[in-house]
Amino acid sequence: MEMLYLDIAHLLRLRGINHPHSFLKNNGFTEHEIRHLINVEAKQITFEKLTRLCAVLKCTPNDLLYYNGDAHPHLLTLNEPEKPLITDLMSNLSPGELRTVNDMVANYVASVKK
Repeated sequence: MEMLYLDIAHLLRLRGINHPHSFLKNNGFTEHEIRHLINVEAKQITFEKLTRLCAVLKCTPNDLLYYNGDAHPHLLTLNEPEKPLITDLMSNLSPGELRTVNDMVANYVASVKK
């Protein structure tokens, strides 16, 4: 059966959000909503909730929704070692290296927004 499904756990990990329950609670989601969103049990989502998720995660619906015909990111990486998050990589950089990375990212973001 073809369908869309929602997976915010992957994006939360990419954003370095280690406590998704607290993050969602602090952003106005109810316990019931959080339980269903985190456990990938959501069978439906309103546009209002989808909009709220996109706003707090600074993403688009394309980052959260997957069509069952598409390759799901978790399926693509099952046989690959998990790549470290940027927050983990940056924790070992010196202040000078962090400034360099910050400048590179700022320049990249400025060029993308043009």
